Amino acid sequence: MPGATAVEGLRFDVPRMPSMLLVASISIAVVAFCTYLHYELLSHLNEHLPANEWIPRRAKVLVAVFGAMMSHAMQVTIFAGAYILIRDQLGLGTFGGQFQNHFANFWYFSIETYTSLGMG
Repeated sequence: MPGATAVEGLRFDVPRMPSMLLVASISIAVVAFCTYLHYELLSHLNEHLPANEWIPRRAKVLVAVFGAMMSHAMQVTIFAGAYILIRDQLGLGTFGGQFQNHFANFWYFSIETYTSLGMG
């Protein structure tokens, strides 16, 4: 098999460099977009919450925390979409074990990875 390498009796495919560069590029783009998204949401809250008079002062903190949590939920969903794009649309990588091909599983994996609980 071209590109296969033997290491101590195990055989594995060495990824082609263009595939690795594509995945790295997608990952960098997703991280950059999520950083921009989070910054813009927090900037918007910072600009508009202090001037808002119909939300009590202490409740503004809750609104800010909820806004940050919504930003994180959007980012996790974007990363789940990137996993689907990379695995299903581009065919670059797989998930092992009893992984079922449902968005909820991609989303769960994304949450688990995003929160540093583990890698799958």
